[in-house]
Amino acid sequence: MTYTDQEKTTIITEYKKGKPIQELCAEYRVCRRTIYRWAKIYCPAVPDVKCTFTIKEYDALLCRVAKLENMVAVLQTVNCTVHASLKEKLHELELLYGQYDVHKLCEALEVSRGTFYNHILRNKRGNAWFEKRREEYCTLIREVFDEYRQVLGAEKIRTLLIQRGYQVSTEYVARLMREIGLTSIRSTAKQDYMKLHVPEKKQNILRQQFQADKPNQTWVSDVTCFKLRDFYLYTCVILNLFSRKIIAYKVSRKNSTQLITSTFKTAWEQRTPNAGLIFHSDQGAQYISSL
Repeated sequence: MTYTDQEKTTIITEYKKGKPIQELCAEYRVCRRTIYRWAKIYCPAVPDVKCTFTIKEYDALLCRVAKLENMVAVLQTVNCTVHASLKEKLHELELLYGQYDVHKLCEALEVSRGTFYNHILRNKRGNAWFEKRREEYCTLIREVFDEYRQVLGAEKIRTLLIQRGYQVSTEYVARLMREIGLTSIRSTAKQDYMKLHVPEKKQNILRQQFQADKPNQTWVSDVTCFKLRDFYLYTCVILNLFSRKIIAYKVSRKNSTQLITSTFKTAWEQRTPNAGLIFHSDQGAQYISSL
């Protein structure tokens, strides 16, 4: 008698739930040895040792998966295999040049990057298809650049082009922008802002004299990191130096400025201190941030 995979799975499920094997043999007309054999095949494998990965290892696996997915996408697009002649592979890669990163293209078809670049530089002069494609993308890039008031860089322009159905790499967009002289008018805005707004170094008023004469005269604060199972958590604590009592605390998944401000707001609403309160910290980035 022939059994389908669904029937075999049903039998094994009942067996795992504790139904006597004698009843299963009589009900489904199958011998004991066959049920044992099916149990090895159709039961999900459970590892004896729990596999754990560090964040670095996990990120490396994600990068490897993304890399393999891109290689598969390239191989599904080209009309040749890795065993084709070099001339065929270079021709196929040239058609995809600019749509994918050169590293991914060359790795997919096992072609040296130097060989590919030499082929591109040698053939792009007088290549009508290459020039037509270049002009098309130059026009698209200029349109997006002007549409967003000339503030976008290559990465954001590439994202918008992909959203509009054009496959192109960031490197290709950046190179075409250099060739046609497009530069974001905001390319140095962040650096200029940071130069003009250097965080002011606060004065150490306490000078390690952690004493107070009255309540809510001096508050001290710090952030501590601790691990709970597989997660890292951060807790911000504000302590009243007079009573040595914690007056506010909050826990967050991120060590951010928002964690500090929300904790301070809670302490302020609960205590409403008078003017002249001293708030002491280690002047870390989250404490002196203006955001």
